[in-house]
Amino acid sequence: MKVKRTGRTRRVSRVAAAVCVALLASSCSGNNDPGVAADVDGHQITDDQVDGFAEVLCELGGLPGATDSGTPTRNARSRALELLINNEIAFEIGKGLEVDQAKVDAAVQQNAAARDAVPSDLQGTFDAFVDDFARAQMTVLAAGRKSLEDAGQSVDKISDDKAYAEGQRLRLAYADKADITVDPRFGSLVDGVMKPGSGSLSVPQSQEAKDDAEATPPATVVAQLPAPLKCGAGATG
Repeated sequence: MKVKRTGRTRRVSRVAAAVCVALLASSCSGNNDPGVAADVDGHQITDDQVDGFAEVLCELGGLPGATDSGTPTRNARSRALELLINNEIAFEIGKGLEVDQAKVDAAVQQNAAARDAVPSDLQGTFDAFVDDFARAQMTVLAAGRKSLEDAGQSVDKISDDKAYAEGQRLRLAYADKADITVDPRFGSLVDGVMKPGSGSLSVPQSQEAKDDAEATPPATVVAQLPAPLKCGAGATG
């Protein structure tokens, strides 16, 4: 599928390069309290949190499933929830550890240009997420470094790359045993990636409904979506 690259696509790529890394998690679907999109070992992520961050992602563009006709907002919401869940998992494995605040501040500063591309009423949401995500990455780094030190490795021989790789291992191990539930309206978490749902708890029956429920629906399906149900290509999401 040919996807038109826009300024928004390039901006979100820069954000990803600055603070996003591949995060792994596992989850089972389940029923959460009303207004709760996911629960990570008792920490609830609300629908409002997901919707707010999804608006930011819509503005930045470059989301999975993007077409010249736009991107379904459900893709933005699934991606937003995936990132928020991964943040919480990182914080869980790093409880009690200090992070390098200078590196957190540097990551936030690197995203100043992308922040300017977001409408003023969404910049607070953007700021909060970038800070949390950068802090989550530094937490993974700190957890990995402590684990290697506890295993007897010399401090001066533990590079950031080694520490982060160990932190990722710890995160995966934690996620494997964690009690994580996701509202099936948002999709499901498979191998650390949210697979967008249709926004409905019903199972699609017709071919048209199945196409619409795909994580990356055909461009013809996206084009038929009402403006409020898609972002990008001039839509506000």
